[in-house]
Amino acid sequence: MAEQQDQPELWNGLSGLPDTCLVSPQWLARQLHRGEDAIRRAVARGELPPPLPLCSKRYWPVAYLREFLVRRARALEASPLPGEATDADTPRAPARTYSSALRKA
Repeated sequence: MAEQQDQPELWNGLSGLPDTCLVSPQWLARQLHRGEDAIRRAVARGELPPPLPLCSKRYWPVAYLREFLVRRARALEASPLPGEATDADTPRAPARTYSSALRKA
């Protein structure tokens, strides 16, 4: 249930900012109620785009982060999750885990 609340908070946080605004990993960690290490691991897994370097720090332009998250959400919606019913006439693809679906998006 907490994860369901996190997502709207992130979108509300991003929607209140102009596209040209830069957000730090610390800001994103606060929005998602996670630590900075969790944000770094999410970047390493491809669940978040890498932040862009600027003046020896790293930031995401809000537009860049929004676009990436929307593409990821659409890719996940388009791919069947493990255990979802498939068409009986279609050969069944090898089972994919949720994390492998995230890495491919």
